[in-house]
Amino acid sequence: MADAAVPAHLSAPPSGMVWAQARELSGSALDWAAAQSLGYVDVQVTGFDEPGEAEECFFRPAKLDARGREVCGSGMRWNPSGNWAQCGDIVQHLVAQGCAVSSDPQETDPQYKFCVAPPLRARSPHHYYGATLPEAGLRCLAAVRLGVWIAVPQALLPINQKQAVGDKPAASASREREHG
Repeated sequence: MADAAVPAHLSAPPSGMVWAQARELSGSALDWAAAQSLGYVDVQVTGFDEPGEAEECFFRPAKLDARGREVCGSGMRWNPSGNWAQCGDIVQHLVAQGCAVSSDPQETDPQYKFCVAPPLRARSPHHYYGATLPEAGLRCLAAVRLGVWIAVPQALLPINQKQAVGDKPAASASREREHG
């Protein structure tokens, strides 16, 4: 997929994948990137063919963390962007690693309610925003661990984003200039 917004230094993504910016990931694509960021490379995509619907992520067998605790049951949806039970420890880890977390109750645009900034030593200089703390936190995690551009399975993108991956809405562009 050729997209003028994708930096020229990035090679073509693997088959079935597209380049997306960490700051714009959401839903199942963000959940998949979070799994990759955590080293959970055995995350699977549902493979259902439901026109108009993005695929979902899951593990089979159940996914255990480094301490042997189950983070996602076998065949259950991996959804840390929408499930605090799966995301709470991730956000706590981000804070322990030096990420700054903030929220702005005065913000009128719901996409910018929460902000997570990586530690100064991180390779990503941006602040990551989201409508929820998990969304902002997982975007930050993915960018710090995988980079600001991430190859994600095209099947995980909502239908309306599949042709516009990497395009930057005007509001995002101005927000990035303001907040870096």
